[in-house]
Amino acid sequence: MALVNLVLLVSSQTFAQGFFPLQVGNIWQYQSVDVFNPMPLESRIIGDTVFPNAKQFSIITGLTLGTNFLRQEGSIVYAYDVIDSAEYILLDFAANANDTLSHHSKGERTVVAGGKHTYPNTTFSYWTFYELQGTGPGSYIFYNWTIRDSIGLTALTMEPGNSWNLSGAIVNGTLVGTITGVNNKTPTIPVKPVLEQNYPNPFNPTTRIQFSLSEPSQITLKIFNTLGQELAVIANGTYPMGIHSITWNAAGLSSGIYFYSLEAKFYKETRKMLLLK
Repeated sequence: MALVNLVLLVSSQTFAQGFFPLQVGNIWQYQSVDVFNPMPLESRIIGDTVFPNAKQFSIITGLTLGTNFLRQEGSIVYAYDVIDSAEYILLDFAANANDTLSHHSKGERTVVAGGKHTYPNTTFSYWTFYELQGTGPGSYIFYNWTIRDSIGLTALTMEPGNSWNLSGAIVNGTLVGTITGVNNKTPTIPVKPVLEQNYPNPFNPTTRIQFSLSEPSQITLKIFNTLGQELAVIANGTYPMGIHSITWNAAGLSSGIYFYSLEAKFYKETRKMLLLK
């Protein structure tokens, strides 16, 4: 993983929220290192929500961590998986290299610790974590994260090999690096459901579909081919208010155009995506 921008971000600051700061208003912006896919990424903490396990989770926008719901307890950062209706360990800063931290998404996702490291020529430490897609010999790394204590995610590699480095952040009111296009308006949950364009697109064979709900809603998220035939139901149930992302694996399907459709109360939207193998 490229770590070129981490030099910009090391500092002696220590923030009160510990390893991964989750204060509302925190912002992280990332610059792609891929010349052919220069798409920037951004994450923000925009509020919180309570799930059926009675735990409060911060709502984080974007797809940088593969989840939109985080909470921290000691050295552990938990995420909530709406597919399993349960939380799982996303990060554990006390774990040893190669420790398996958790399984989620019906067992199809596994989070593994990469270990603690010291950045060359400094006294600063960072941690790496991996999320595996699939099980057994066919599994592969879907997310590769580098986390800096008290700053958060500083580098990311996402299947099929796209990479981003942190260019700037606002952490608990402190500016680190360079932030662009930020105003004083805090992002909010939309007033009606919103279905986002899948990412990556085109994709092979896995892509993420993100949608937002303005209130707890019964939803279905379905995949169709160009003939209108239903291929899969990848989300079905009552989801809480907030931002959700679902992974779809198109292994076994041929290249071509597919459609995904979100249905909720008084809302239906369909978008197109392209599978290239």
